[in-house]
Amino acid sequence: MSNDELGKRQEISKGKGYPDGLKEDEIPIWAQIVSIVDVYDALVSERVYKTAYDVKTAANMIANGECGVFSPEILDCFELAKEELFDAIENKLSFADAENI
Repeated sequence: MSNDELGKRQEISKGKGYPDGLKEDEIPIWAQIVSIVDVYDALVSERVYKTAYDVKTAANMIANGECGVFSPEILDCFELAKEELFDAIENKLSFADAENI
């Protein structure tokens, strides 16, 4: 994947993102998915400058638009997948564990 393609995950549904100012359906679906998961991961992960939010607070922040603008379809998908995301975070699963699930 090229840097140009990876940059698309920074696009915002309302067209105010970068690098291309894409909006709504112009943003590739994979970029929308990576974007919401990236935000979720940032919220539930501890950083040197902040403590981790619990999974339910993080999900509510995303759903309430506190952490960016996501398409209604992506928010619906996030809602459907959030229990599995909660489980993965609480059990400290990673992509390396996918083979064992």
